[in-house]
Amino acid sequence: MIRSIAMHNFVHFHHEQRLVFEEGTNFIIGGNSTGKTAVLELIRRCYSNNMNTSTTSVLNEEELAYAICHFTIPEHYPLIDLSEQPKEIVTCIFIKKNTKTEIEADLNKVSNTKSSQIKNNGNDCDYYKVICSISTDDSIMTFVKKFEGQYGCTTKYLEQHIIDCKQIKTGKSVLEKVKSYGTRDNIAEFFKIIANNLEFIKSTDTLKEISAMNALYEFLEKGYVGILPMRSIGPLQWTNSELNTHDHRKKNYREAYERAEILKHLLDNDKVNKEKEEKFHRHIVHPYQFSKSDGNILVTNRERGTEVLKPLLKTPEGVLEAKQLTLILAHKEYSTITYEEPDRGMHPHMIKKMRDLILKHVSGKTVLIISHNPTIIDNWAMSRTFICSKHVFGDEISHSVCKVPGESVLNRFSRIDEMRSLLFSSRILFVEGITDKIIMDAIFCLLINGDKDIRHEKQITTEQKHFLLSIDIREMSGKDEGYKKEEFCEKLGKEIFLLFDSDQKKKSEKGNVYIWQKGAIEQRFLDVIDNADEASVCACNTIFRKDLKKKAHNYNTIDKYIIRLTEIKKLKEELTKKLSKKYQSKNKKELISLEEQNFDAKVKIERRIKEKQLFQKAEPEEIVNIARTMINYSSEVEKFIRFLMEKNLESKL
Repeated sequence: MIRSIAMHNFVHFHHEQRLVFEEGTNFIIGGNSTGKTAVLELIRRCYSNNMNTSTTSVLNEEELAYAICHFTIPEHYPLIDLSEQPKEIVTCIFIKKNTKTEIEADLNKVSNTKSSQIKNNGNDCDYYKVICSISTDDSIMTFVKKFEGQYGCTTKYLEQHIIDCKQIKTGKSVLEKVKSYGTRDNIAEFFKIIANNLEFIKSTDTLKEISAMNALYEFLEKGYVGILPMRSIGPLQWTNSELNTHDHRKKNYREAYERAEILKHLLDNDKVNKEKEEKFHRHIVHPYQFSKSDGNILVTNRERGTEVLKPLLKTPEGVLEAKQLTLILAHKEYSTITYEEPDRGMHPHMIKKMRDLILKHVSGKTVLIISHNPTIIDNWAMSRTFICSKHVFGDEISHSVCKVPGESVLNRFSRIDEMRSLLFSSRILFVEGITDKIIMDAIFCLLINGDKDIRHEKQITTEQKHFLLSIDIREMSGKDEGYKKEEFCEKLGKEIFLLFDSDQKKKSEKGNVYIWQKGAIEQRFLDVIDNADEASVCACNTIFRKDLKKKAHNYNTIDKYIIRLTEIKKLKEELTKKLSKKYQSKNKKELISLEEQNFDAKVKIERRIKEKQLFQKAEPEEIVNIARTMINYSSEVEKFIRFLMEKNLESKL
């Protein structure tokens, strides 16, 4: 069963990656095009060319590309015809630029045409496949096969261009470093030994060595199966199909059976542990029963109290997925299983049953599951989860994989729903509390939808809308938790932003923090009152008066505030005119008094909004009205949106 993979310079993996797997189930999650499938693909590439039809793209042709898998052989594994049985196996692929091509290109620099032909039509890379067997007596057998090929060529092409195949010697210490640490330097040293030994050791019997190497691959491949994502058995995809006729009915049923390869191959297969499969079946497939009859698979639902047999095509997709899973996991020989989206057709309750009653109890094998469904993650799964991330730097895309940090970090976050959100998000905006989240959600929604009542100069571009759509807004549960969550998310490779109230004194040097210049989100409510039109003030009043009776002493606080605000403006205008000292002194005293009264009113308004949690009590349309006026009239909100857009531009440089 696979224990680890180390890889570098394939697809978009700019930096070395190493994933160490636990026995049992492991999870690989992430957004679209973040490298999840590439990880499973590179594992498959480390088996023989018989398991592959193509090769994986190399990122930088000037550098060595490699993928190295370490396997341990479980008990009760099928034997191989050797005096000592393997206990561990290391398989590798290395791709290196062909130096001969470089020399030929230099010689033909005079002719651009010839040089171009060499580059496009010649074999421009050396492709190495390596398999090392460590036996129960600690002896090591290492076989290397070298091909001459082209970047991105098929495995058939490689097999037609074998240069050499030899058994070579590799030291225990360097192989141990590759197994245990798998750093880029360890692997470069290992490759140098392989390449040099292949070059200088004379082969005694190449055919014999090819046969021995193939035998080791066949031995290892008995324990491997990869379940691909496109597994639908239905020949019909929509009602407008030409096959959606009575004449094609039987043919459709037959084709569905033929396409159900996993069920067809493993139902009634002696290599499936019947007792274990039946136990798994009871958990997530029951009351459906599958049976083979006259070269067909029929399904019955025993919950209905009848034994009506129905064609396979009539079976819910989630049930088909569940049955495939139980058969695969109960197989006696499969010890390395890669499975893409086993939950794709399941409802949330079924996914939980699959996780808690089946996946948690897998032993004696390693199962790697790709999922896009947050339901599959709980505290147990989190400790076995790898996050795939994508980073864009200008025109360059970079993928990375990291494991979710251990228990010491997870204990800071008790809410599993919050953790699921963090794991499946690519960009996150952390705000201090629920009020901030409610308002920022509404602001983002209005900007993204291009609300017609947003002033023209406040509207954003389509590209900026896509950027806002990529941001999930989450609570940091108080300012003291903000930087802790920042540290956690950085370990996951997430792009994050932090929005703090003005009382946050701790600054960040990373440039991803915005602190309100005045107050908190409630202060933006006051920005609206200070600057907005009558309709907006009315919206503010509606929220402020929640749970207030008309006779309450503070019912008209905002109205009085607006009246005083109007008077303050008039007085300020008056003070700009040439008036007598006596009149000016009177106006100044009145102005100071009004400003003090409004300052006290602001404090009361903000305190009531916070203490009574008025934003949480407001109706959605009331929140939208407030958010709209904040966008239109709050300079602080404008600065914050500009801050985010500048970060979007920086990420592209």
